[in-house]
Amino acid sequence: MPSLSHLLHPPPPPKTLLFGVAISDHQAEAYDDRFSADIWDIWERSSGIVPRGRGTDFWNRWEEDVLNAHELGCRAFRFSLAWARIEPKPGEFDAGALEHYRTIVLRLHELNMEPIVTLCHFVWPQHIEERGGLRSERFAQWFAAYTAQVRTALDPHVRYWLTFNEPNIVLQGFYRLWFQPDFSFPPGQPPDLALPDQIAVTIDVIRHLFEAHRAARRVLRREAGEHNLVSANVFQLGLPTFLQRLIDRNVTRLKQAEDWRDHFWRISERPTLLHRFDLIVAPVSTYRDDHTGHLATSGYDTLHFDTGLSALVKQAERFQTLNALDGQPLAMVRGASWDKVATVRARLTHSRLYFVETHAQAFELLDQGGVTAIVADQTVLHALARAQAIYHVFEERFNEQSYVVAVQTGNPALLDAVKHALNALHTEAGQQEMCRHYLPERASQPPHFKAQPRVSHYSGLGQVQERGKVIVGLQRADLPWIDLTHATPDRIGLDFDFGRALAGVIFGDPTCVEFRRAALPRPNTLRTRLSKRIDEWARAWTIFSTFVSSTWWYLGMQGQLPEYLCPRQCVGQLDFVSFDYYFGISAPTPSQLRRLARSVQRQFNRTAVWAGGLYQALQNYHARFPDLPIIIAENGFADEPASQHRGEQFAAHIQAVQRARAEGIDVRAYCVWSITSNREWGLPQEAASDFGLYYVDLDHDPELRRQATPSVEAYRQLIAKHGDKGST
Repeated sequence: MPSLSHLLHPPPPPKTLLFGVAISDHQAEAYDDRFSADIWDIWERSSGIVPRGRGTDFWNRWEEDVLNAHELGCRAFRFSLAWARIEPKPGEFDAGALEHYRTIVLRLHELNMEPIVTLCHFVWPQHIEERGGLRSERFAQWFAAYTAQVRTALDPHVRYWLTFNEPNIVLQGFYRLWFQPDFSFPPGQPPDLALPDQIAVTIDVIRHLFEAHRAARRVLRREAGEHNLVSANVFQLGLPTFLQRLIDRNVTRLKQAEDWRDHFWRISERPTLLHRFDLIVAPVSTYRDDHTGHLATSGYDTLHFDTGLSALVKQAERFQTLNALDGQPLAMVRGASWDKVATVRARLTHSRLYFVETHAQAFELLDQGGVTAIVADQTVLHALARAQAIYHVFEERFNEQSYVVAVQTGNPALLDAVKHALNALHTEAGQQEMCRHYLPERASQPPHFKAQPRVSHYSGLGQVQERGKVIVGLQRADLPWIDLTHATPDRIGLDFDFGRALAGVIFGDPTCVEFRRAALPRPNTLRTRLSKRIDEWARAWTIFSTFVSSTWWYLGMQGQLPEYLCPRQCVGQLDFVSFDYYFGISAPTPSQLRRLARSVQRQFNRTAVWAGGLYQALQNYHARFPDLPIIIAENGFADEPASQHRGEQFAAHIQAVQRARAEGIDVRAYCVWSITSNREWGLPQEAASDFGLYYVDLDHDPELRRQATPSVEAYRQLIAKHGDKGST
């Protein structure tokens, strides 16, 4: 609410508000293999998501889109430059590409439209990424060299420059929220990079973004006076003012590097382990229905490992195949399930099976010549054969048996430990541990496991480490007849072997494990539904109480971040404030938070929209940077092309802008995203991903015709009502 002094002495009206539209190079320009691929081209291929293809062919059709914007009454046109086209090889700059963009800028001036140029809209050349990309200490140097070439080509015809589009979203290429199965943006992190190292890289990238922005601004501002104005546009969620300030305050209280590492653990790992065991191990049955198929939709990440029945013979017995054992006496450990026995008997119809109580007895029979082979699990046999070189295990199997390991989604460090444990079953330490339980008298020495480093207590793995043991839930048909309350570390069976290997990986001690009975979660039960609802709350908490929703870029510009994140020389390196605004909520109620969280899941037409959040964001930034103008670089709404709803939202949001301007806030430009349909970063074209004023059927129209939607006329009328066609 305006103050009394403000009402008595209203500020002078701000400068003209420029209405405009926006577009980006990767989403609109056609891919051209004559130029270097950018990182999104590579990401689209490797991830199997929708490629940009021809886009809207903006590279060749740009003037049509510019004229459509001019006919709307737009006075600003925001577009980005394709760095990969401009610098197809390291240090080599394409004069034709630079001249192409210069032609666009000059045409905009002819039409009395202000170009707003973005240097990096989510993409950079693959050759930059191959040299380290944003992870490299040299990124600022590469970015400055590219900026210098651009300035030479476009000077003095561009006044407003944006270095990075949504740097807070760019960062999502380096960290994952705990409920995201994969990175949502490139380049991602190597799959074998441990979570602590991923966090360290993310912190480095934040600093490199600030340093690159400063380096580019120095290039653009050099000897330009007040003509070249530079900023970066962040992605801004619309949150109630008190909540945004609380989130930002929490971020500014993170002073030490350890504080930031713990904070990233909080967003990368599920807040708590909600069950009475840390993971579940279960055989995937081939002869009865099981419930493993829906685990991924029930809040679990799953890993599978395959094994099966095989046979072990002495090296001197030169049997080439399992079938060659037909007619030979075989040993099996008593307790094997009837289906396994039936499988062996069906294949080796003339063999006699001798059932023994232990693996040690089976080996005694083999060594004495009482049997020719031992039939058991292949993974176990490989471990036992390692004890002495006189044995041979067939690679062929009688049957296939898979096991599933299920870890609650959002525990990447624990999931990483599970991967190491599965590998450990085939390493010297893992096989020595198995020998200690199956053939204790033949075990040569205790296994040597290397314990994993301690991790943050915010993580699931950290909680396991603090507890001092890992709790493994087992789902087996014979568990009702197995007493798990006594001497559980000594049980045999591949699921028990895995549990001990996991304890060895985590603690360096395979005895630090407890086994409990578990049942795989079944669909549509009260417990499953409750778990999903808790997940929704946990997602909202992760998004709306942490760094993710903070205004960290502008906190850095204000000098409120630690110097190792935003160096002192990077503070205050902006000439205007810029942000993109799409989604918001008026109150942090559970239902509204869940709706707003859909924006993170990229369900853009089903998320919460609130024009009041735009007004509050303008107030917030004006209070923090009272002497700087503000540019709304993007504001848009995904919908069906024929919908009237988009025009109504434009009206509500422009009214919020005019309200702020009436209070003296210098909102310099308002740009709609976007002038046309475009490729929405790997999503299929549908209502959830189409923001275009002009609809383009990207998949079925070879001519890529621009078709006006009802929002074209709505925006035209709003510009006529609120805009000013005078000079800037």
